[in-house]
Amino acid sequence: MPNYNIEEITPGTTFSLTSGISYNLSGVSNSLKSLIKEKYSKTTGILSFTSSIVESGNSNTFKISLTSTQTSGLSAGVYIYEVLFLSGSNTYSLLDGYLPVGPFSAF
Repeated sequence: MPNYNIEEITPGTTFSLTSGISYNLSGVSNSLKSLIKEKYSKTTGILSFTSSIVESGNSNTFKISLTSTQTSGLSAGVYIYEVLFLSGSNTYSLLDGYLPVGPFSAF
């Protein structure tokens, strides 16, 4: 699964990102699930968020979004996000990475 780290987000702000990683996933727009987890080893998330497939010709990318209400509920720290593709009873991890939530001070 590709790893795509996100730059720091600030609690209370909206966040949106379109990944630069493309897949051929035509016809699966309602088959995504996105989570924020405290550790890679966790199977459940502390927060679900919106992800969608952005169609572009023969390939697709992902757009992930968090509302200001969702980011307000996150304490400062580094989390893991994961975009999952659901197909019948199977679940595949398509995209994941670190999600740092600030503010962090520069030394």
